[in-house]
This record gives sequence, C-alpha cells and structure tokens, in this order.
Amino acid sequence: MENNVNVKDYVLKEMRLIAYNGRDYDISALRGNLMIYEDIFGTPMTGELSVTDAMDLCTLFPFIGEEVLRVIFTKRNPEKPSEELDPIILEFDVYKVTGRTILQTKAQQYTFHLLSRESCNAYKNKVFKGWKHVKYSDMVKDVFNNYITDTTKPEQSRKKLIVEETSGEHNFCIGNKSPYELINLFAARSIPSGSTNGKGHMPPYLFFETKTDFRYVSLDSLLLQEHTETYVRRIANMRNPENYSKEVEKDIKRIEFIDWVGWYDTMRFLDMGFYGQELITVDSVLRKFNKYDFKINRDWDSFNKLEPERVISENSHLADSVMAHRKLISTNLGIESYNPEEHSLNLESYALSRTAKLAQMFYTRFAMSIPGDPRRNVGEVIKIELPEEAGDVDSNRPEKYNRYYYGNYLITSLKHHISFTAYTIDLEVARDGFWQKIEHEDPFERYKDTV
Repeated sequence: MENNVNVKDYVLKEMRLIAYNGRDYDISALRGNLMIYEDIFGTPMTGELSVTDAMDLCTLFPFIGEEVLRVIFTKRNPEKPSEELDPIILEFDVYKVTGRTILQTKAQQYTFHLLSRESCNAYKNKVFKGWKHVKYSDMVKDVFNNYITDTTKPEQSRKKLIVEETSGEHNFCIGNKSPYELINLFAARSIPSGSTNGKGHMPPYLFFETKTDFRYVSLDSLLLQEHTETYVRRIANMRNPENYSKEVEKDIKRIEFIDWVGWYDTMRFLDMGFYGQELITVDSVLRKFNKYDFKINRDWDSFNKLEPERVISENSHLADSVMAHRKLISTNLGIESYNPEEHSLNLESYALSRTAKLAQMFYTRFAMSIPGDPRRNVGEVIKIELPEEAGDVDSNRPEKYNRYYYGNYLITSLKHHISFTAYTIDLEVARDGFWQKIEHEDPFERYKDTV
C-alpha cells in the first residue's frame, strides 16, 4: 500500500443506500459532503449527506422515509502507512430529505438528514414502568436494552452501553416518557460512587452516543482520563520527499484553526452559579427548611479538574456572590425514618455541586479544526500545546507555552467532515481550570527593550 499522499486522505470502504425492500446501491460516486455530529450534551448521533443525483433516485427507489445509509470509512495509520486503522462502521436512518434543487436537465441536489439506528428506535418508544430499590445505573441499563438497542442487528454488532455505576437505591415510576428523556432524568439525579485522590466523584451524569457506543458516565470520570493525543498549534511541515511519512505523522496532530468559543462572562456566570449559589430546601412533612451554599474560592479544591489552578484571584469581589443564583426545592431527607420502603432523593448532596461543575466547564472553550482521524471520540481528553501570544520572540527569548491555556481539554462535541477529497474534524473542547497560577506581569516592563 502506498504512503499517505495527504494528511487529510481517508479510505471510503463503503457508502450504500438501502431501500425499503432491502435492495442496496453504492452511492459513493454521488456523494458531496458527509457530516457526522457527536455531542456529550446531546444524546443522538446525527448526520447530513449532500448528494448530486442525475438518476432521479427520489423516484426510482422511491424515497419514502424508510431508507438506510450504511457508511464504512477509515484512514491509513499515520505511524504505519502500510496499514489501516480500524474501520468505522455506521448505519443511519434517513429521516428527512431537504434542499431538493434542480441543477440542470436531468440533475438535482438534495441533502439526507441522518439519525443513528438506535436513536431512531428510541423515538418509536415510550416508557411506562416502575422500579423498586434499584440503582439509577441499573434503570438506565434496563431502558437501554428494552427501548433503545437495535434488535434488528446481531448481538455482536450492536452498539454497547458503557455505564458508570451510581450510588444508592431508589423507587421510581414513570409513564409516557421517551427513553432519552427518561435517561436524562436519571442523569439529573444520579450520584457517582467511589473517589479519586480523596475527592468523591460528583455529578453531573451525562448520556451520549459516540461512533462506537453509548455512555452513561459522570463528568468527573471523563475529566480523570489520561489524554489520548497531543495537538500542537504550529505551521505545517514543509514537505520532504525523503521523510514524507514522518511529516504526515506530525501534521495529523497539527491544529489547523483555533478560535475562542467561550471566555469569561461575569454576568452570565453570576446567573449560572459559577461564583456562588444558595440552596433552600423545604421539608413539607417536618415543616422546616435548611440553607446550603457554594462559594468558588472555598469549594474549588473539592472538585476533580482537568487543570488544577483557579481561574479567579483570592481577592475576587465575585467569589461570595451566593445570592446571584438561588434555588428553592422540596426535599424528603430522612423519609426512611417514617417509611422504610421510601428512600431520600438526597438532593442536598448534589444540587449545588452539579450546577457548579457544569458552570465551570463553560469557562474556557475552543473551537478547532484538525486533520481527520477516526480514532477521535467525543468525551475523550486531548492535550493542546498552545504558544503564548506575546510578540517578543527572538533568539534571546524563545517562544513559551501559554501559561494558562496549555494543557488538557475535554472534547465536548465534534463534527466529522468527509468531503469527496478530504477528511477533517471540527472540535469543540472545554476545561475548568488554568495550567498555572494567576500571576501578573507588567507588559511595559516586558516590552521595554522593543519599543
């Protein structure tokens, strides 16, 4: 097998459209752009495929909302160009066709809107069920196996569910909820079991779909992962025919584009409870209420983090803003003493930390584009090497890493963009801390020799 010609090259093994009667056809020659979307805050995996059609498939198939798209693609291994990476095998239901436009006589364009087979199966179901003394994680397994799993596939080829066990047992009864709505309701109430480095794992839980599986895991467990790859913001390598493969291996880890998606917004963060919160719980049985609060400077070290350093100073005037975000909720704490069959929802133990953790993940966010790599998944941690933006770089002052934004990031969403000739990935990454401690440096002193 020849070496990679370009870092964005890929291998399309199969792209077939399956009609309502099971007949399938290779449409790879008709394809335009294929987009595949994954998001840890949005469960279903979706996609779009643009098609240029001179055969009028719309009529000949015909398109009636029962079509399936099967795609298999991979890439040559950058480290071993004679080999291929494991193929990605995807099947989507075509749930909508839009943008149908006549280009010229006997030719037209349109876009398939795609939904994973499992997600389409979930949309066909509503859950009417109850559980008694069962962990939320076991309820999730039950719902997944009975209402989401694609039972039309052989057992070995179905998408698996990865579950992080929850603590506590609960009674739960529900009617007329979709499987995704119900699992996300469980996620809002779930508390992880276990601890790391003396810190208990905290909510929130997330339920999302990747190319290969479904995951019901805590945000903490994602943050505690080792990074899978390091990406560098730098100029592309100059091509040297004698060392071509090594240059491709480096360039697949190069950030082609990076932009700020989210930076600090103090007004928004006050509203989100980033700096402080107050929780008031009301017990209607005992006729009493309790107050709890969260303060970022006091409670910062109780969280597991991607990077450890605080993003606000010790003397911040925002750090005690507990009244900016206030909640009033009903509680059943201690209900077991009145009815042993009931279990407390234990809202007090996670309501504040759940809100705070989600808010912290929105502090630093980047959008970035990298060469396509089927090994990348939403929910994994990558390392980003960002140079500082200071302009005084010379032989006496070598370029340094950005002291705050260098380091580990969580992939919160990604878009695989597979055109006719190239494969790239657009990522959104986020994290909740700084790489180094906040330290003021006088810019005029630093640049005094350059002015």
